[in-house]
Amino acid sequence: MKCLSYFLVLFLLLPNFNFESQSIEYDALTGATSPGGGYDDELIEAIEYQYPYKWLIDIIDRTENLNAKNRDGFSPILMVIDKNSPKRDQLILYMLREGAYAHTFDNFGISALHLTIFKNFPSTFAILLKNGADPDFKNINGDTPLHYAVHQSKYYDDKSKEDEKDSLLEMIEILLEEMEDPFIKNAQKKTALDLAREQSKTTTFSKVVYENLKFFYDEIGGNSQ
Repeated sequence: MKCLSYFLVLFLLLPNFNFESQSIEYDALTGATSPGGGYDDELIEAIEYQYPYKWLIDIIDRTENLNAKNRDGFSPILMVIDKNSPKRDQLILYMLREGAYAHTFDNFGISALHLTIFKNFPSTFAILLKNGADPDFKNINGDTPLHYAVHQSKYYDDKSKEDEKDSLLEMIEILLEEMEDPFIKNAQKKTALDLAREQSKTTTFSKVVYENLKFFYDEIGGNSQ
């Protein structure tokens, strides 16, 4: 469990660029609206085709709107996460400094936090959360990043790497601490704990996730029955 304390320390020490306005209109039927509007495919395509880091920095420097999205709703930050770009965290920190929003999402409401959980990138997760990503944000199915993390847990079995299990548990713990409402229900009227209970017999790790969530809900006085 050494990585648990490591990522807690990382989360506390990460720089916070403190962008005050990162709200973006979102319509569950039509998808997300790009902040600033329009498309900017040069940078996104460069990230997609794995341009060298220095080339990407040059393109970032001449990109007017680092929050513009392609037709799939992918912003540069989302594409960096999706493609696991070399020097991923350095690229994201650089774009944040240049005005990119940590709270960004595609046409299905899959936010950068959702995607870091899917990819199991805890350091990137911490950077985004520290810089304005919304831990309570729902995708088109009403799933918060916490729902997403619980859902992903059923894919971790005895053959999965222990550090990956630990990092997913750590992200779940941080989400529970940072969310305004950990009792949020998705479109199926289920909380993250409801999902964890349903999955608790899927794998040994799913049971661990459920027990951890149940302990947290009991601690804050929630109904964990």
